[in-house]
Amino acid sequence: MTKEELGKMVIEKHIHDLDDRQKKLLREGNFYIRKTLKGNLKIIFPLTKKDYPKKKTA
Repeated sequence: MTKEELGKMVIEKHIHDLDDRQKKLLREGNFYIRKTLKGNLKIIFPLTKKDYPKKKTA
């Protein structure tokens, strides 16, 4: 199974919880998978510039 196929499966299961950017990244296979301590899988999306807080210059 490719990451693209896995991403499409995740979209089908969690369609209401995802925004458009997340759906696009999942479709492209652009995400990371981590396993939590409880054994659940967690999907991590790569950060973009807009995800970082703006630095205040005084």
